[in-house]
Amino acid sequence: MRRRGAGTQRAKSGSRIGSALCGSIVAALCLLSSSALARSGLTGFTVDPGGPTPPPPSTTPQPNGRGPSALVSGPEVCGLQTATFDVIFLNGFDLQPTGLGTALGTVDAPTLGITPTISITYPPPSTTLLNGKVQVAGTVTGSVDTGVQVNNVRAYIYNGQFLTPPISIDSTTSTLNAQATTLDGLTATASVSVMASAGDPGATLTTGASVGYAPLPVRLNLASTNAQAIQTVVVDFGDGTAAYNGSTLGYIPLHTYAQPGMYAAIATITFTSGPPQTAVARIIAISLADQRTSVCSGYAYFRAQLIAGQISNASRALTGSLSTRLTPFLQALNSGGTLSTTAAQLGMLATGTFTLDTADIVAVRDVSGQVIGYPIHFVKDVNGIWRLDSM
Repeated sequence: MRRRGAGTQRAKSGSRIGSALCGSIVAALCLLSSSALARSGLTGFTVDPGGPTPPPPSTTPQPNGRGPSALVSGPEVCGLQTATFDVIFLNGFDLQPTGLGTALGTVDAPTLGITPTISITYPPPSTTLLNGKVQVAGTVTGSVDTGVQVNNVRAYIYNGQFLTPPISIDSTTSTLNAQATTLDGLTATASVSVMASAGDPGATLTTGASVGYAPLPVRLNLASTNAQAIQTVVVDFGDGTAAYNGSTLGYIPLHTYAQPGMYAAIATITFTSGPPQTAVARIIAISLADQRTSVCSGYAYFRAQLIAGQISNASRALTGSLSTRLTPFLQALNSGGTLSTTAAQLGMLATGTFTLDTADIVAVRDVSGQVIGYPIHFVKDVNGIWRLDSM
Protein backbone atom coordinates (compact mmCIF):
# COMPACT_ATOMS: atom_id res chain seq x y z
CA MET A 1 0.00 0.00 0.00
CA ARG A 2 1.36 3.43 -0.81
CA ARG A 3 0.28 7.06 -0.98
CA ARG A 4 -0.18 8.29 -4.52
CA GLY A 5 -0.70 12.00 -4.20
CA ALA A 6 -2.60 14.87 -2.65
CA GLY A 7 -6.16 14.26 -1.64
CA THR A 8 -5.72 10.53 -0.96
CA GLN A 9 -5.30 8.59 2.24
CA ARG A 10 -3.33 5.47 2.92
CA ALA A 11 -4.97 2.61 4.79
CA LYS A 12 -3.76 2.70 8.38
CA SER A 13 -3.45 -0.14 10.82
CA GLY A 14 -5.53 0.25 13.93
CA SER A 15 -4.20 1.08 17.37
CA ARG A 16 -3.81 -1.69 19.93
CA ILE A 17 -6.58 -2.47 22.36
CA GLY A 18 -5.75 -1.68 25.98
CA SER A 19 -3.85 -4.64 27.41
CA ALA A 20 -3.13 -6.33 24.07
CA LEU A 21 -6.12 -8.64 24.02
CA CYS A 22 -5.47 -10.15 20.61
CA GLY A 23 -2.76 -11.11 18.18
CA SER A 24 -2.76 -10.86 14.42
CA ILE A 25 -4.64 -14.14 13.97
CA VAL A 26 -7.86 -12.56 15.18
CA ALA A 27 -7.13 -8.89 14.63
CA ALA A 28 -10.37 -8.56 12.72
CA LEU A 29 -12.39 -9.92 15.60
CA CYS A 30 -10.79 -8.10 18.55
CA LEU A 31 -13.95 -6.24 19.45
CA LEU A 32 -14.75 -8.03 22.66
CA SER A 33 -14.18 -7.85 26.40
CA SER A 34 -11.64 -9.79 28.46
CA SER A 35 -14.53 -11.81 29.89
CA ALA A 36 -15.28 -13.10 26.39
CA LEU A 37 -11.66 -14.14 26.07
CA ALA A 38 -11.95 -16.04 29.32
CA ARG A 39 -15.11 -17.78 28.08
CA SER A 40 -13.30 -18.81 24.91
CA GLY A 41 -10.50 -20.47 26.84
CA LEU A 42 -8.01 -18.59 24.64
CA THR A 43 -6.32 -16.59 27.35
CA GLY A 44 -2.81 -17.13 26.03
CA PHE A 45 -2.91 -14.94 22.95
CA THR A 46 0.48 -13.57 21.93
CA VAL A 47 0.62 -10.16 20.33
CA ASP A 48 2.31 -9.83 16.98
CA PRO A 49 4.60 -6.77 17.37
CA GLY A 50 3.60 -5.59 13.92
CA GLY A 51 0.06 -6.93 13.88
CA PRO A 52 -2.64 -4.33 13.27
CA THR A 53 -5.55 -4.32 15.70
CA PRO A 54 -8.78 -2.46 14.94
CA PRO A 55 -10.15 0.03 17.47
CA PRO A 56 -13.27 -0.66 19.51
CA PRO A 57 -16.49 -0.73 17.50
CA SER A 58 -17.95 2.54 16.34
CA THR A 59 -21.62 3.30 16.02
CA THR A 60 -20.90 5.91 13.35
CA PRO A 61 -22.55 4.90 10.05
CA GLN A 62 -20.05 3.76 7.45
CA PRO A 63 -19.74 5.38 4.00
CA ASN A 64 -21.98 4.06 1.24
CA GLY A 65 -24.43 2.71 3.81
CA ARG A 66 -22.10 -0.04 4.98
CA GLY A 67 -22.64 0.65 8.70
CA PRO A 68 -21.72 -1.75 11.49
CA SER A 69 -25.32 -1.91 12.59
CA ALA A 70 -26.44 -3.40 9.28
CA LEU A 71 -26.69 -7.07 10.21
CA VAL A 72 -28.19 -8.18 6.93
CA SER A 73 -25.85 -10.02 4.60
CA GLY A 74 -25.86 -9.19 0.92
CA PRO A 75 -23.44 -8.86 -1.98
CA GLU A 76 -19.87 -8.63 -0.69
CA VAL A 77 -17.63 -5.81 -1.86
CA CYS A 78 -14.80 -7.25 -3.95
CA GLY A 79 -12.17 -4.56 -4.39
CA LEU A 80 -12.46 -0.79 -4.60
CA GLN A 81 -12.33 1.27 -7.78
CA THR A 82 -9.57 3.36 -6.27
CA ALA A 83 -7.33 0.28 -6.38
CA THR A 84 -6.31 -1.14 -9.75
CA PHE A 85 -5.92 -4.89 -10.14
CA ASP A 86 -2.72 -6.17 -11.73
CA VAL A 87 -1.91 -9.53 -10.13
CA ILE A 88 -3.55 -8.00 -8.44
CA PHE A 89 -3.12 -4.27 -7.85
CA LEU A 90 -0.98 -2.06 -10.06
CA ASN A 91 -1.09 1.15 -8.06
CA GLY A 92 -1.39 -0.06 -4.51
CA PHE A 93 -4.40 0.96 -2.45
CA ASP A 94 -5.48 4.57 -2.83
CA LEU A 95 -8.54 6.00 -1.16
CA GLN A 96 -10.74 8.76 -2.40
CA PRO A 97 -10.66 11.92 -0.29
CA THR A 98 -13.95 10.99 1.33
CA GLY A 99 -14.53 7.54 2.76
CA LEU A 100 -13.75 4.29 1.02
CA GLY A 101 -15.15 5.24 -2.33
CA THR A 102 -17.00 3.04 -4.79
CA ALA A 103 -16.76 -0.74 -4.95
CA LEU A 104 -14.88 -2.19 -7.89
CA GLY A 105 -17.49 -4.93 -7.90
CA THR A 106 -19.54 -7.18 -5.66
CA VAL A 107 -19.99 -10.92 -5.36
CA ASP A 108 -22.47 -13.16 -3.62
CA ALA A 109 -21.69 -16.05 -1.30
CA PRO A 110 -21.50 -19.34 -3.19
CA THR A 111 -24.72 -21.27 -3.60
CA LEU A 112 -24.38 -24.42 -1.53
CA GLY A 113 -25.99 -27.78 -2.00
CA ILE A 114 -24.98 -28.03 -5.67
CA THR A 115 -23.34 -31.38 -6.37
CA PRO A 116 -20.43 -30.89 -8.77
CA THR A 117 -19.74 -32.94 -11.88
CA ILE A 118 -16.38 -33.88 -13.33
CA SER A 119 -15.01 -35.79 -16.31
CA ILE A 120 -11.52 -36.53 -17.61
CA THR A 121 -10.99 -35.69 -21.28
CA TYR A 122 -7.25 -36.42 -21.38
CA PRO A 123 -5.65 -38.93 -21.26
CA PRO A 124 -8.12 -41.37 -22.76
CA PRO A 125 -8.66 -44.66 -20.91
CA SER A 126 -5.92 -47.30 -21.26
CA THR A 127 -3.37 -44.80 -22.57
CA THR A 128 0.29 -45.84 -22.35
CA LEU A 129 2.30 -42.87 -21.11
CA LEU A 130 5.85 -43.27 -22.34
CA ASN A 131 7.63 -40.48 -20.56
CA GLY A 132 6.35 -41.05 -17.03
CA LYS A 133 4.55 -37.70 -16.78
CA VAL A 134 1.06 -36.63 -17.72
CA GLN A 135 -1.09 -33.55 -17.58
CA VAL A 136 -4.68 -34.45 -16.83
CA ALA A 137 -7.37 -32.34 -18.45
CA GLY A 138 -11.12 -32.41 -18.11
CA THR A 139 -14.35 -30.56 -17.45
CA VAL A 140 -16.00 -29.60 -14.18
CA THR A 141 -19.19 -27.90 -13.01
CA GLY A 142 -20.12 -26.63 -9.56
CA SER A 143 -20.69 -23.56 -7.46
CA VAL A 144 -18.17 -20.74 -7.16
CA ASP A 145 -14.90 -21.89 -5.56
CA THR A 146 -15.28 -25.53 -6.60
CA GLY A 147 -11.83 -27.13 -6.64
CA VAL A 148 -10.30 -30.09 -8.47
CA GLN A 149 -7.42 -32.40 -7.59
CA VAL A 150 -6.03 -35.39 -9.45
CA ASN A 151 -4.04 -37.97 -7.50
CA ASN A 152 -3.63 -35.31 -4.78
CA VAL A 153 -2.26 -32.73 -7.22
CA ARG A 154 -4.22 -29.47 -7.50
CA ALA A 155 -5.70 -28.71 -10.88
CA TYR A 156 -6.44 -25.22 -12.20
CA ILE A 157 -9.76 -24.21 -13.69
CA TYR A 158 -11.01 -21.77 -16.27
CA ASN A 159 -14.47 -21.67 -17.81
CA GLY A 160 -15.40 -25.19 -16.77
CA GLN A 161 -12.14 -26.79 -17.92
CA PHE A 162 -9.33 -27.98 -15.68
CA LEU A 163 -5.70 -28.90 -16.18
CA THR A 164 -3.02 -30.22 -13.84
CA PRO A 165 0.67 -29.47 -13.91
CA PRO A 166 2.68 -32.51 -15.07
CA ILE A 167 2.04 -35.43 -12.71
CA SER A 168 4.80 -38.01 -12.30
CA ILE A 169 3.67 -41.60 -12.69
CA ASP A 170 5.52 -44.90 -12.65
CA SER A 171 4.82 -48.58 -13.15
CA THR A 172 2.84 -48.66 -9.90
CA THR A 173 0.37 -46.06 -11.22
CA SER A 174 -2.61 -47.66 -12.87
CA THR A 175 -5.36 -45.10 -12.29
CA LEU A 176 -5.75 -41.33 -12.45
CA ASN A 177 -8.42 -40.26 -9.96
CA ALA A 178 -9.96 -36.80 -10.29
CA GLN A 179 -12.19 -35.26 -7.64
CA ALA A 180 -14.23 -32.07 -7.66
CA THR A 181 -15.08 -30.61 -4.24
CA THR A 182 -17.31 -27.70 -3.26
CA LEU A 183 -16.93 -25.36 -0.29
CA ASP A 184 -19.57 -27.35 1.59
CA GLY A 185 -17.84 -30.67 0.96
CA LEU A 186 -19.94 -32.13 -1.86
CA THR A 187 -17.82 -34.20 -4.22
CA ALA A 188 -17.81 -35.90 -7.59
CA THR A 189 -15.17 -38.25 -8.97
CA ALA A 190 -13.93 -39.55 -12.29
CA SER A 191 -11.10 -41.91 -13.12
CA VAL A 192 -9.21 -43.41 -16.05
CA SER A 193 -6.86 -46.36 -16.16
CA VAL A 194 -3.39 -45.75 -17.63
CA MET A 195 -0.12 -47.58 -18.07
CA ALA A 196 3.36 -46.16 -17.58
CA SER A 197 6.29 -47.24 -19.72
CA ALA A 198 9.94 -46.30 -19.95
CA GLY A 199 9.81 -46.40 -23.74
CA ASP A 200 11.05 -43.70 -26.11
CA PRO A 201 8.47 -40.90 -26.51
CA GLY A 202 10.06 -39.79 -29.80
CA ALA A 203 9.42 -36.04 -29.56
CA THR A 204 8.56 -33.99 -26.49
CA LEU A 205 7.30 -30.43 -26.11
CA THR A 206 7.66 -29.12 -22.57
CA THR A 207 7.44 -25.89 -20.61
CA GLY A 208 8.12 -24.80 -17.06
CA ALA A 209 5.01 -22.60 -17.10
CA SER A 210 2.05 -24.78 -18.03
CA VAL A 211 -0.16 -22.88 -15.56
CA GLY A 212 -0.31 -19.15 -14.86
CA TYR A 213 -2.33 -15.97 -15.04
CA ALA A 214 -3.25 -14.49 -18.41
CA PRO A 215 -1.48 -12.88 -20.15
CA LEU A 216 0.83 -15.87 -19.74
CA PRO A 217 4.30 -15.88 -21.37
CA VAL A 218 5.42 -19.43 -22.20
CA ARG A 219 8.74 -20.69 -23.53
CA LEU A 220 8.40 -24.13 -25.07
CA ASN A 221 11.26 -26.58 -25.44
CA LEU A 222 11.15 -29.09 -28.29
CA ALA A 223 13.26 -32.26 -28.21
CA SER A 224 13.50 -35.39 -30.35
CA THR A 225 15.42 -38.65 -30.20
CA ASN A 226 15.28 -39.07 -33.99
CA ALA A 227 18.78 -38.82 -35.47
CA GLN A 228 17.54 -37.90 -38.96
CA ALA A 229 18.25 -34.43 -40.34
CA ILE A 230 15.42 -32.02 -39.60
CA GLN A 231 13.65 -30.37 -42.48
CA THR A 232 11.03 -28.22 -40.74
CA VAL A 233 9.68 -27.44 -37.29
CA VAL A 234 6.17 -26.01 -36.98
CA VAL A 235 4.56 -25.11 -33.66
CA ASP A 236 0.86 -24.29 -33.58
CA PHE A 237 0.29 -22.53 -30.26
CA GLY A 238 -3.41 -23.36 -30.26
CA ASP A 239 -4.66 -19.83 -29.65
CA GLY A 240 -5.31 -18.72 -33.22
CA THR A 241 -2.08 -16.74 -33.55
CA ALA A 242 0.52 -17.33 -36.24
CA ALA A 243 2.43 -20.59 -35.94
CA TYR A 244 6.18 -20.72 -35.40
CA ASN A 245 8.19 -22.01 -38.35
CA GLY A 246 11.79 -23.10 -37.99
CA SER A 247 14.25 -25.89 -38.63
CA THR A 248 15.93 -26.56 -35.29
CA LEU A 249 15.07 -28.15 -31.96
CA GLY A 250 15.44 -26.54 -28.56
CA TYR A 251 13.70 -23.49 -27.18
CA ILE A 252 10.93 -21.95 -29.23
CA PRO A 253 10.69 -18.13 -29.15
CA LEU A 254 8.65 -16.85 -26.21
CA HIS A 255 4.91 -16.92 -26.83
CA THR A 256 2.29 -15.10 -24.76
CA TYR A 257 -1.21 -16.45 -24.29
CA ALA A 258 -3.07 -13.16 -24.11
CA GLN A 259 -6.45 -14.47 -22.98
CA PRO A 260 -7.51 -16.94 -20.30
CA GLY A 261 -8.20 -20.41 -21.62
CA MET A 262 -6.87 -23.94 -22.00
CA TYR A 263 -4.60 -24.46 -24.97
CA ALA A 264 -2.80 -27.33 -26.69
CA ALA A 265 0.44 -26.33 -28.39
CA ILE A 266 1.30 -28.86 -31.08
CA ALA A 267 4.76 -29.21 -32.58
CA THR A 268 5.32 -31.06 -35.85
CA ILE A 269 8.81 -32.09 -36.92
CA THR A 270 9.50 -33.26 -40.46
CA PHE A 271 12.74 -34.98 -41.43
CA THR A 272 14.59 -35.38 -44.68
CA SER A 273 13.48 -39.01 -44.58
CA GLY A 274 10.99 -41.00 -42.56
CA PRO A 275 7.67 -40.05 -40.98
CA PRO A 276 7.09 -36.80 -39.09
CA GLN A 277 6.87 -36.57 -35.30
CA THR A 278 4.37 -34.61 -33.23
CA ALA A 279 4.41 -33.50 -29.60
CA VAL A 280 1.86 -31.67 -27.49
CA ALA A 281 2.13 -29.34 -24.49
CA ARG A 282 -1.00 -28.33 -22.64
CA ILE A 283 -1.26 -24.88 -21.09
CA ILE A 284 -3.93 -23.20 -19.02
CA ALA A 285 -3.98 -19.43 -18.58
CA ILE A 286 -6.30 -18.72 -15.69
CA SER A 287 -8.29 -15.57 -15.02
CA LEU A 288 -7.26 -13.30 -12.17
CA ALA A 289 -10.82 -11.97 -12.02
CA ASP A 290 -12.13 -15.52 -11.49
CA GLN A 291 -9.71 -16.17 -8.64
CA ARG A 292 -10.57 -12.85 -7.05
CA THR A 293 -14.27 -13.71 -7.28
CA SER A 294 -13.68 -17.08 -5.62
CA VAL A 295 -11.76 -15.52 -2.74
CA CYS A 296 -14.33 -12.76 -2.24
CA SER A 297 -17.19 -15.25 -2.46
CA GLY A 298 -15.69 -17.45 0.25
CA TYR A 299 -15.20 -14.38 2.44
CA ALA A 300 -18.81 -13.36 1.79
CA TYR A 301 -19.96 -16.80 2.93
CA PHE A 302 -17.80 -16.59 6.05
CA ARG A 303 -19.24 -13.21 7.03
CA ALA A 304 -22.83 -14.12 6.22
CA GLN A 305 -22.70 -17.30 8.30
CA LEU A 306 -21.15 -15.49 11.27
CA ILE A 307 -23.81 -12.79 11.08
CA ALA A 308 -26.41 -15.58 11.14
CA GLY A 309 -24.67 -17.15 14.15
CA GLN A 310 -23.79 -20.30 12.21
CA ILE A 311 -20.23 -20.91 13.38
CA SER A 312 -19.92 -24.47 12.06
CA ASN A 313 -21.04 -23.32 8.63
CA ALA A 314 -18.68 -20.35 8.70
CA SER A 315 -15.80 -22.71 9.49
CA ARG A 316 -16.19 -24.27 6.06
CA ALA A 317 -14.51 -21.18 4.64
CA LEU A 318 -11.45 -21.68 6.90
CA THR A 319 -8.48 -23.99 6.75
CA GLY A 320 -8.49 -26.66 9.43
CA SER A 321 -5.78 -24.98 11.47
CA LEU A 322 -7.51 -21.60 11.49
CA SER A 323 -10.85 -23.20 12.31
CA THR A 324 -9.29 -24.95 15.31
CA ARG A 325 -7.88 -21.69 16.62
CA LEU A 326 -10.89 -19.46 15.94
CA THR A 327 -13.85 -21.67 16.81
CA PRO A 328 -13.61 -21.28 20.64
CA PHE A 329 -13.19 -17.55 20.16
CA LEU A 330 -16.24 -17.31 17.90
CA GLN A 331 -18.27 -19.43 20.31
CA ALA A 332 -17.40 -17.02 23.11
CA LEU A 333 -18.56 -14.08 21.01
CA ASN A 334 -21.77 -15.92 20.23
CA SER A 335 -22.37 -16.70 23.89
CA GLY A 336 -21.88 -13.04 24.70
CA GLY A 337 -24.36 -11.97 22.03
CA THR A 338 -21.79 -10.00 20.02
CA LEU A 339 -20.93 -12.39 17.18
CA SER A 340 -23.33 -10.86 14.64
CA THR A 341 -22.32 -7.27 15.30
CA THR A 342 -18.65 -8.19 15.26
CA ALA A 343 -18.98 -10.06 11.97
CA ALA A 344 -20.85 -7.14 10.43
CA GLN A 345 -17.86 -4.94 11.21
CA LEU A 346 -15.31 -7.11 9.45
CA GLY A 347 -13.78 -5.04 6.68
CA MET A 348 -14.39 -5.19 2.95
CA LEU A 349 -11.73 -6.79 0.75
CA ALA A 350 -9.97 -3.94 -1.00
CA THR A 351 -6.55 -4.81 -2.35
CA GLY A 352 -3.82 -7.42 -2.27
CA THR A 353 -1.72 -9.87 -4.26
CA PHE A 354 -2.26 -13.35 -5.66
CA THR A 355 -0.01 -16.24 -6.52
CA LEU A 356 -1.45 -19.40 -8.03
CA ASP A 357 -2.18 -20.87 -4.60
CA THR A 358 -2.11 -17.99 -2.12
CA ALA A 359 -3.64 -14.55 -1.76
CA ASP A 360 -2.72 -11.79 0.66
CA ILE A 361 -5.58 -9.33 0.84
CA VAL A 362 -6.10 -6.16 2.82
CA ALA A 363 -9.54 -5.72 4.34
CA VAL A 364 -10.48 -2.16 5.26
CA ARG A 365 -13.04 -0.33 7.38
CA ASP A 366 -13.89 3.32 7.75
CA VAL A 367 -14.23 4.12 11.43
CA SER A 368 -15.31 7.72 12.04
CA GLY A 369 -13.34 8.87 9.02
CA GLN A 370 -10.21 6.86 9.77
CA VAL A 371 -9.41 3.99 7.43
CA ILE A 372 -8.35 0.85 9.27
CA GLY A 373 -6.69 -1.99 7.37
CA TYR A 374 -5.66 -5.52 8.34
CA PRO A 375 -4.33 -8.48 6.33
CA ILE A 376 -6.12 -11.72 5.50
CA HIS A 377 -4.18 -14.66 4.08
CA PHE A 378 -6.00 -17.12 1.80
CA VAL A 379 -4.68 -20.42 0.48
CA LYS A 380 -5.87 -23.08 -1.91
CA ASP A 381 -6.17 -26.36 -0.04
CA VAL A 382 -5.25 -29.75 -1.47
CA ASN A 383 -8.68 -29.91 -3.13
CA GLY A 384 -8.14 -26.59 -4.90
CA ILE A 385 -10.60 -24.59 -2.76
CA TRP A 386 -9.73 -21.08 -1.60
CA ARG A 387 -9.98 -20.80 2.20
CA LEU A 388 -9.04 -18.22 4.82
CA ASP A 389 -5.81 -19.31 6.48
CA SER A 390 -5.00 -16.41 8.81
CA MET A 391 -6.42 -13.05 9.73
